[in-house]
Amino acid sequence: MSSPSNLFQTGAEAVQQKRFTDAIPALEAFCRNSTSPTRELLQAQMYLVQAYYKGGQPENAIALCQHLSTNAPPQVQAWATNLLATLTAPASASTPPAPSSIPPDPAPPSPPPVSPLSDAEAALLLTQGNRALKTGKYADAVKHLEAYTQRGDRHHKDYAQAQMWLTKAYKGNDQKGEAIALCRELATHEKPFVHLWAKQFLQSLVPDEPLSEAEPSASSSPAASSSASASSSPASTSSSSPASSSSPSSSHPAFSKAGRAAKAGVTLAMKGTAASLALASGVTLSLLSGMILTLCMAILWMHDSTN
Repeated sequence: MSSPSNLFQTGAEAVQQKRFTDAIPALEAFCRNSTSPTRELLQAQMYLVQAYYKGGQPENAIALCQHLSTNAPPQVQAWATNLLATLTAPASASTPPAPSSIPPDPAPPSPPPVSPLSDAEAALLLTQGNRALKTGKYADAVKHLEAYTQRGDRHHKDYAQAQMWLTKAYKGNDQKGEAIALCRELATHEKPFVHLWAKQFLQSLVPDEPLSEAEPSASSSPAASSSASASSSPASTSSSSPASSSSPSSSHPAFSKAGRAAKAGVTLAMKGTAASLALASGVTLSLLSGMILTLCMAILWMHDSTN
């Protein structure tokens, strides 16, 4: 399944290239997966009206146009009302209109920009999305988290967390294509813990997905190799299981424990080396003390013999 952005782009390009039968399934899928009113959703519905009419489905075109004439921003309502008069004009005729009489493609106006979320709205959507995700209401979680990611500030500290929750909600709501697309986007995130989580979660979505050559695999890192040496312990088993990879915060304990394990091994090795050095130092000091004592005795003997 293609991602929502790919579906919209595919449908829009098909309409512009007069491939209306190809545009209909892509635009229908995009509108079906978009639960919040956005600029792209309005544009997709307007393109879909054209695709329906030119693709031989005038009833669907009229029905969608009627919906837009009453449930859209004023600019889109005016566009839909004007087009609806044209679409319904030949309805009383006994034969369908000839292709030459079909009106030209109306250029969809740019819908008004969606207002950004306030801090209170963003916090509420995050809370509702997280609560729905924890209780298994994945459709509600998708609705709230999509609204946040579409209108929220991408630079906010909670934006990446919301995307991670949305990926899990997509998976639980059987929207595997959307989950994979968003997970691949997060796999290139600037924050290390985000892209590490995304790569681990992507393995649960697509087990055969190869790891990027730019990012070393988890097993090649020093922390992971030290944790692999203790793989018989319950802690290392739980850190490498798929269940732990499904949690955004579970990647931190695994790596921090591995780091502590590596440091502990270095400490033990240094203790053994320090003990050997102490023994060697003691022997060296004993030999030096003996040599100094012998030298002193020789000097005293020579002094007595001269007297």
